Amino acid sequence: MLAGVALGLAYNYLGLVRRPPRGLPWIAAERRLDRLERAASALPAAPTTSHPPRPGPRQPAAVEPAARSNSPGAALEASALPVRPPEAGATNPPATGADPPPGLPVIPVADRPLKVELATVARYVEAGAALVVDAREPVEFAQGHIPGAVNIPYDQAVRHPDRLESLDPREAPIIVYCSGGTCEASRMLAEMLVRDFKRPRVLVYEAGFPEWVAAGMPVARGEP
Repeated sequence: MLAGVALGLAYNYLGLVRRPPRGLPWIAAERRLDRLERAASALPAAPTTSHPPRPGPRQPAAVEPAARSNSPGAALEASALPVRPPEAGATNPPATGADPPPGLPVIPVADRPLKVELATVARYVEAGAALVVDAREPVEFAQGHIPGAVNIPYDQAVRHPDRLESLDPREAPIIVYCSGGTCEASRMLAEMLVRDFKRPRVLVYEAGFPEWVAAGMPVARGEP
């Protein structure tokens, strides 16, 4: 038992000294993300231009409206901002980070992920102005996900970082989500995108897919 404990501590130490670190911190500390709205007022925003968004990959997954919950938590601001399901064969192109469509908040360049709320996620998804990444497992993704999202579970990204390298190289904002609650996969994947791949505009939708469904937003189903 003592040998096992010693080996575990040594393995964790080696993980922590790696770059990027892979071990567990010796002292647990709560990590909070800054809200997008607060950071936007303190960080310089990128200048806007009139360039139209470039076409992106097709999203073949079928979309259906989610059942609206009658719970008090479903009465969210974004429920008044429904996302239109994409037409069959339509594309959902992400605009560049410096070129958000009119009416959308500008995502500032930051050296850390920022927290984003449902209302902003819904507006960006409807406009096709962000790359949405689902950090859950493929089985969960197939059962239902945000329309247009790509599935990159965190553990797969750690084993195969080329999946993140192959993401759209443009500076489109990236919105990462998972199962909400205690799920940290979205935050860890977002930190990996910022730290290891230098993506300048990464947002974490902490409430995740459960809140999206509870608000009656459209849901796509199908394999990754």
